[in-house]
Amino acid sequence: MLRYPMPAGMPLPMNNLEYARAYVLIQPYMGVVLPEEALKRGTVFPFLLKSYLPQLEKIEKGED
Repeated sequence: MLRYPMPAGMPLPMNNLEYARAYVLIQPYMGVVLPEEALKRGTVFPFLLKSYLPQLEKIEKGED
């Protein structure tokens, strides 16, 4: 097995560490938007857009 020298700033071996952990909310498949609207907004789930709606409305009106 080919071993490379440890990069500077890494005093300990970094073996068996997780790269990342994903957290996905359970998304009920109800109250979804129409496919055309979902393509514009990037999701079929309207509750994912709650914090983005004011900005999206400005963009749709051409105010941004």
